[in-house]
Amino acid sequence: MALIESIDGPNRLIYLSVDTVDTEVHPIDIYKEMRELRKTDESLRKYDVFLQAYGNVSKGSGKYTERYVVEIDGTRIIPYDANSFLTITGTIITDDGNEGIDCFDRSGLTYRVDINYIPPQVEVIVISSGSGLSTEEHDQLMQIENPPSQALDDYKVDTSDLIVTLTEQDKIDIINRIWDEEAIDHQILGSIGNFICDIKKITVNKVTKSGDVVTIYEPDGITVWKRYDLALGGRVEV
Repeated sequence: MALIESIDGPNRLIYLSVDTVDTEVHPIDIYKEMRELRKTDESLRKYDVFLQAYGNVSKGSGKYTERYVVEIDGTRIIPYDANSFLTITGTIITDDGNEGIDCFDRSGLTYRVDINYIPPQVEVIVISSGSGLSTEEHDQLMQIENPPSQALDDYKVDTSDLIVTLTEQDKIDIINRIWDEEAIDHQILGSIGNFICDIKKITVNKVTKSGDVVTIYEPDGITVWKRYDLALGGRVEV
């Protein structure tokens, strides 16, 4: 099912498809489809990213924040123009202080579209016992599609949004080092969650490379998260 019919780059408008009529949509799924369209459509890559996703950040004690989507630089989503309802089942906000229904533009529609906004009311909590959870149970609780045991290809960097393109070996080296940092005991479930959150930073955040030193930034693109010296084989203190 395609959620997005088209993207108006100059006006920063994302038009939803007929498949979203009278159905439930999570903003994260719109974000993922937007990223795929930017990968395959060169004309969209000349515009700044329209949506950004955050969340699944550790709050300690096995608790994680919800996943949410931010509309960037005036981006708005346009529902499909038909008499219908649209249910949004996750958090969506704008970078200028709006949330929920206000993230959608219905002003130019011919027909009436009612929007039900249902943000989550619970946080993600990982429950750890002496024997631990199975991989399937862990993935369900964490609401993450790709566990770290899957192939590295599942974590490929979207080079259209990054300052540099890391080689596959660079990514393998950094991922291995993050894994060693996050999980000295690889059976700790919370460490697996932290590891996956860190992988997301490599895939969506700004990354620069000077010589052998790779710098990974926080979502603001200014604050340095971590630096790695690929030649010396270790992390550089920020």
